[in-house]
Order: sequence, then C-alpha cells, then structure tokens
Amino acid sequence: MCLSCFCRWARAAASSDDAGNFFGVVSYAGWSDRRMRFFPAIVLTSGGCPFRYCNVAANRREPISIWRVLVKRTYLFRTYRAIGMAVMPIGAIFAAISTPGSASASTTAAVVPESAPVNDTSVISLAKERNISVATAAAQIGVQHAGVLEIPEVAKYFGNRFAGVWFDANSRMHIAVASSSTMRAVSVPAIPGIMAHQLSDVTDLNIVHWSEGDLEAVTVALSPYIPRINKGMPVSVTLQTVPSENAVEIVTGTGGLSAHQRTFIANARSRFGSRIIVKTVAGSNRASLDSCDTPQSCDPPLRAGLRILSNGYGCTSGPIVRSNVDNALFVLTAGHCLDDAAGQPWTETFTNGENHLIGTGWSNGPGVTGSDDEGIISINNPTGWTPRAEILVQAGANTTFSPGYPVSGTGTSVVGMRVCKAGAYYGTTCGTVVAVNATGPSGITGMGEASYLGGSGDSGAPIFSGGIVYGIHESHYSPTGAPSSTTSYYVGITRATTVLHVHVATGN
Repeated sequence: MCLSCFCRWARAAASSDDAGNFFGVVSYAGWSDRRMRFFPAIVLTSGGCPFRYCNVAANRREPISIWRVLVKRTYLFRTYRAIGMAVMPIGAIFAAISTPGSASASTTAAVVPESAPVNDTSVISLAKERNISVATAAAQIGVQHAGVLEIPEVAKYFGNRFAGVWFDANSRMHIAVASSSTMRAVSVPAIPGIMAHQLSDVTDLNIVHWSEGDLEAVTVALSPYIPRINKGMPVSVTLQTVPSENAVEIVTGTGGLSAHQRTFIANARSRFGSRIIVKTVAGSNRASLDSCDTPQSCDPPLRAGLRILSNGYGCTSGPIVRSNVDNALFVLTAGHCLDDAAGQPWTETFTNGENHLIGTGWSNGPGVTGSDDEGIISINNPTGWTPRAEILVQAGANTTFSPGYPVSGTGTSVVGMRVCKAGAYYGTTCGTVVAVNATGPSGITGMGEASYLGGSGDSGAPIFSGGIVYGIHESHYSPTGAPSSTTSYYVGITRATTVLHVHVATGN
C-alpha cells in the first residue's frame, strides 16, 4: 500500500466519523504488508496526514511501504507516538466537556422548600385556575408558606433598610431593600433563615429607593384625610402599599373627583414625590361592606365560615378565638356587622330550620373607631356548640368540600401570595394578594387587597392558606355596584386580634 493512498484514506476517515472531535483513533486491518495486520494511527481532525512524507510520496508516485515508514524510520514512529500520547488526555478532557450528560456538564438541582399538601384548598384552586399540575401548585404554595415564616427575621436583619416582600407569578420570593453600598453586597444565602428553609434558589434580592418605613410614613400622614375628602362624594379615594412598585398607590375612580380630592392628590405628589403613584379604576372606587340578610343553614360544631344572624342581618363567622385574659372562647367577625347590633343576640340556623343562640357581640368597627373593622361574639354554650379551630370550606369551581379544614396558626400576608376566603354566601374562593397596608374609602387602615371573589354576606369570613389564617373579609369593590367582585378587602388577623386582646385558637 502506498503512503499517499494511506493519507487519502486517513483524510477521509478524519472528515467523516471523527469530524468535530479533537482527534480520532482509527485502525486498518487490510494492509497488504503481512507484517502490519493491525496498526493504530493518530489522525488529526484537520484531515492532514500525520506523516511528513505524505506529499513527497504522492509527488514521486512511488509506493512507500507502511512498514518502511513506521518501523524502519523509527524516529518518526516514536515522535508521532509521543505526540499522540500527549494529545489523547487533552482530547479526552474536551470530549468530556462537550458530551451532553457528562459529569462536568451536569448542574446541581435547585433546592426548594417542602411542597404544601396536595389536598390543600389553596393548592387545588391554584392548579385548576392556572391549569397546572397539582404538584407544581403544591411546590409554589410551599415556597410561599416557607417564605412568609421568614419575614420577621428578614425584616430584623435589614433593619430600617427593609422595604417589603412579595411573590411573583411563579412564586419566586422577592426581598426589597433600600439602596446602599452595604446592601448591594449582601448575598441571598447570607440572609438569616433563607438557607435553613431552603429558599436561596427561589429568592431574589431587589435594591429599591424607599424603605418600608418611608412608605409607612406616607400612609400615616395621608390616611386621616381619606374619610374627610370622601364624605358625601360619588367617587372615593383610597390608599394601598405595593412593595413591588416601591410606592404607595392613591387609587381613584373615573366618575370625576371633587376639588378637595384633587387638591389632596396634588399635595401628596408634591410632598412625597416618587413615593406616590396614582392609579385610576373604573367606576366610583367605593367599597361595599359585605353583610347580608340571606341565611344559610349548618349544624355544629361552631367554626369559621358559617352564616351568623342578628335580627335578619347576616355575616360570616370568622376563626374561633380565645381571650388573652381568661381564655374564654369567642367568634371573630367583621366589626361593621356588630355596629348596629352591639349587645344584640347572634344566632346560627341548623339544618332543621331552628335558630340557636351563639351569644352577644361587641364591636370595634368603623361605627365605633372609624379606623378598624373587627368584633367578637361570645359563645354562651361552648359544650353544646363544641367550637373547633376549623373552617367550613365549600365546594366551588376551583375548590373541594371540606367540613373541617384545620387552623394551625396565623400569619402576615404578602403581595403575590395565594389566599382563600371561606364566605357563607359567596362560598370558598381564592385569589392573589394585590396590595397591603391599604386604607379604604371609610378610612379603615391596615387592610389587604386580594383578587378572590367576595360579596354581600361574606363579611368576617376567614382569609387563609395552608392552615394559616391571614385575616377576615371586610368588603368588596365593583365598578358597576354588583353584589360581588374579585376586588376584595380584608383586615389583617394580627391587627384584629391585637386590638381585641384575643388570639386565634388552634388544634382541638
């Protein structure tokens, strides 16, 4: 076999099977020289012949024996063998790097918090509403539950630079921190609780301009003016804090503002600058307090989510609470339900049509304080009512029936998280927290806004997710004045229980 033929064969081999590799090892067992039945050769992918005599042999058209070149010219053989042995490890490294699925190309799987129970109301509703798997929904809710628990530690860690927390549509947790050179150098894993609760892979640190304290100062300064400028007006002005916008929103309707309302907005913008955003919604922006006169029947045990009545005036029972003084049991509900029925008996209708006395109510609602909306009803016969730390979850388009959904604690809601409402009239509905620290048209402060369906009769209903109670339903807003809408407001559970000197019962 002539060397030129061998070179042409080597080039062909290199340009086909071994193309793209740093080098290839080829062998040929059909050579005419019987002394070389099998001989390996290193062939570079450039297609060039590894022997210096290749072109010479081709030009001379002289047959050159492979044995003569590789064996008799031993210095050539040894030289190229040495080159091949040196190149092979390098090629192996490149091959390993470029090979899909190799150890060096693999990545470590993200570590995330434990998923929420797949049968939880918030999980089921999220999966149905967004047409995602229950497992995906459970993982997203799990991130929210773990993240909310860490908010106090996160706020303490950043101190007066803390600017709030929110979850995006994919349940990634965002921690906002007021800008400074020190804060820009902080890594997410260094934040207390983030690594311990496996949140580092699902948490982002956002550097913003204003701290939570800066935004709170805006709300404190402006809230007292809200009931004054809205009194007797067809269009209302409200406030709400949106951490993802790093601002306080002034929300107005489209029906035309009064001179006082326009002056209020202009002065707020002038005084607080970029801390203020003005948002206009369709209609009057007037919220409807959600009490009702349509009863619903349910037998004991006494729990959250039941229709409660006083002289035909109906609301929804909130969580069972205990007094911080003597541990006595009460039913928590919205304060405006009790404003006109303070000291009056409250009942619940059994399935046989009989009305049974629960107890009398005490209000801390807007009719009493002007800035709060919570109240409690005594339980005169705890033995007969067998009150439980549970919620009646009704079946709906995105929820399944659960007569005794357990309450395991309380928490502070965060923008972007999933919550559900167990109303006696409009049932169990779920949505996303849109804003926090909101001031309603009547001046009620510290409320949350969410996209769950709320309506007349749902006042006092528990707002919950994953067994944690976050608030009680207060009102809804509809631009057309409809009895229900997906713009709903609720009073935070921590504020309600603190004002009333009670705590939410857990366990049974």
